Amino acid sequence: NGMSWSFKNGDNEWCPQTIELPDKPFAATAVGGSTLLVKREVLGKLSAPCFKIVYREIDEDGRCFDEAEDEYFSRIAREAGYELMVDPTIVCKHYNYCEI
Repeated sequence: NGMSWSFKNGDNEWCPQTIELPDKPFAATAVGGSTLLVKREVLGKLSAPCFKIVYREIDEDGRCFDEAEDEYFSRIAREAGYELMVDPTIVCKHYNYCEI
């Protein structure tokens, strides 16, 4: 089971990647927000808002945000001591998903 996605590198640039995924749930440092299963107690323990875009000053390339909503949620959940898990058997297509 292969998966393609992008992540931001240390220079805040998106980097496309393709890897083989394990066949069972695994821990992650960030998760996409399109398909989340979150216990209600987690949302109750996090400071509101749980999802927001974190902006910064516009850089020379016209970029103006550091974290999208799902990145922000992933970070504050980890900081609160929660583990983020990915179930690779669940597939959700993003609005601009395309077959490669």
